[in-house]
Amino acid sequence: MIDIAAKNEKSLRQLAQAIALSRGQFKLILVRCNYRSLSAHWSQRLEAETQRQHQFSLLTADLPVETQNLAQVIERAMDGETAEGIQLRGMTQLADLRGFLAKANQMRDQLRQQFPFPIVLWLDETGLREMLDVANDLESWTTSKRFLPSAEDIQANLELNVQQFLSRLQGGSDRQWLGRDRLLGENQQREIEQACQKLAQLGEPLSADLAADLALIQGRQALEAGEWDQAAAHFKQSQSHWQAYLNPLPEGDREACRNCNRPTAAEPPEGEDSKTPQTPHLRLAVIGVHQALNQVLAAKEHEGKSVDLAAVQEPLHRSYEQFLAADAPQFAQKLQESSLMQLIQALREAEVAEAKGDNHGAIAPLVRASQQFVFALPHLGLRGLEQLQRLYFTSQDYRNAFKIAQQQHQLERYCGKRAFIGANRLEEMPQQQSTSSWRSPEIEQSGRAEDVKHLLNRLHERQNKLLVVHGESGVGKSSLVNAGLLPILREQVFAGGRGGVPIVLRVYENWSEQLTEVIEQEGQKHFCRLDKREDGTSPLAVSQAILVELEKRHHQVILVFDQFEEFFFANPNPKDHHQFFNFLGTLCSNILELGALKVILSLRTDYIHRLLVCNRISTMACISQNILDKTVLYELNNLSPQQARQVIANLAPHIADDLRSRLVQDLQQKSEEIRPIELQVVGYQLESEGIVSLADYNALGEHPKQALVERYLDVVVESCGPQNKDLADAV
Repeated sequence: MIDIAAKNEKSLRQLAQAIALSRGQFKLILVRCNYRSLSAHWSQRLEAETQRQHQFSLLTADLPVETQNLAQVIERAMDGETAEGIQLRGMTQLADLRGFLAKANQMRDQLRQQFPFPIVLWLDETGLREMLDVANDLESWTTSKRFLPSAEDIQANLELNVQQFLSRLQGGSDRQWLGRDRLLGENQQREIEQACQKLAQLGEPLSADLAADLALIQGRQALEAGEWDQAAAHFKQSQSHWQAYLNPLPEGDREACRNCNRPTAAEPPEGEDSKTPQTPHLRLAVIGVHQALNQVLAAKEHEGKSVDLAAVQEPLHRSYEQFLAADAPQFAQKLQESSLMQLIQALREAEVAEAKGDNHGAIAPLVRASQQFVFALPHLGLRGLEQLQRLYFTSQDYRNAFKIAQQQHQLERYCGKRAFIGANRLEEMPQQQSTSSWRSPEIEQSGRAEDVKHLLNRLHERQNKLLVVHGESGVGKSSLVNAGLLPILREQVFAGGRGGVPIVLRVYENWSEQLTEVIEQEGQKHFCRLDKREDGTSPLAVSQAILVELEKRHHQVILVFDQFEEFFFANPNPKDHHQFFNFLGTLCSNILELGALKVILSLRTDYIHRLLVCNRISTMACISQNILDKTVLYELNNLSPQQARQVIANLAPHIADDLRSRLVQDLQQKSEEIRPIELQVVGYQLESEGIVSLADYNALGEHPKQALVERYLDVVVESCGPQNKDLADAV
């Protein structure tokens, strides 16, 4: 039998000697070690051994996950100093390992000339296979050593992964508590699988506690992959083990359970006496949260299967108590603040209140949920919005019922249940995935992505201080701004590394106060607020002061005035127009304090002439007092037949080709253009009635498109309530 400890000590001495003998010359050494904790241990031993035995200073550096260039990371680690040698850890954790290795292979001659000292690369067997595949020439230059893990080493590495799993959950984001983002990366998951396989090959059983912890992690992985039944089985396995600590078998049953892993009243499982009394409570609390989440997520996969709110709320409350019993208040707080807990509590509270006939008591928690949590778990959010809309309608609060119905349509679009949204504007919504490249599918798939790109290019040009986006009514200006521009602007990095901070105004009554309010709200998000506001300070002075502070903090502010034609309805006095544009001009002309500021106005084309006042205001020198300049105006046009056909194909691929062609034909105006709002209304009604074939469409009568529009309007009229039907019909 191999003496692993002795073999590793011999490898350490040989490796230290090889490094020392390579002093002053380029040498590439691979060290193969399959587990991160083991790599960390032996790399520390290697650094000490080279210094103690050979008086050789070995520099140690960990590779950031985004590393792409080997030469650059070595230079950064050296930090302008000379080095006798360097060892690099974490290569297998790189986001693009193959790209890193391919680039290193191409620059191998540069490495040899630039670094006249030994370079030690720590990697596992997977990393070695990748190197042989994409960097064979570089590998041929290397020598290698290997450190073997003992069974104890493997168990210790698995326990380290368990602790990291719990630690990341403890400090995790709401997306991680909802199972949307991983707690352990692919490399860690692969490492756990390899460790379990290796222990099985060695004939070494997992300790009962570790097996239960790994079942929990496997359950989490299955949950993240959408394998609900597998997840439930893993959670149950882990729960059974830890529950036994709190409900041990009586003394008399010990003989009957001699061959099982369940602890008895007088005897803990072998090897498990190091666990603290809080450990079972903590594990059971984490399991309970995941079981509740798994039950909620599994329900969305089964049409018509409603979540039993009481059955989900009970384990969540029990988990909260167990976190406290485990002396883990941070876990308890994270759970209490999570969207999962908040949404379940709100829906359950509303369910109980409505059952008692207390409609007012049911509405309050649903309003809170609709404002904060419905996008976290869309299928549950829809359930809450449907209930809230119904409660508002039966209470004859038709305005709020209509608003909630609109929010339902947006949420249905978000979770893929609806492609078209009718006459509503597209809204900015949370990202489904953690990626800065995400955009609204309608923006991406309708040809409007090009408009977003053109507008971004203009905003990145320093001389463009003011942009006016204009188009006909219903062309999609507000949708472009809300679902297209705003999400992208928040992710943009502008000149000088400034992060985008869009500030949007849509309400223009008392515009100066409204503008100050939205600027103050955005300023607070970035810790910009006025310490003191002197009595009598005008709202516009406050706005300007906060904008200056945001600029000082290296933010790129973009003021966005959406549906700006409403400004002229709310402010008919020409003096108000002059005051507004003079203020904008003052901001844009303040190059010293607000040199980065940008302004976007979005309005209907037939209101462009109302902007001509800018040409008579001296502060509008920032646009050369020419509001009609082509660098200022950006026209948003209707869709061409080709664009409309592609939009329908992208958003509703289930619609038959012949129906798609007929829709485009029917939607065309005399100019052969297609109004996006009309496409959305017709598409919405097609979805609502389940019409996907040309035959069903023709069955609507001689003018099927007109019939669909009328049916859509009938629904709008009905939403106004029976008391207002005649008035709504007249409108």
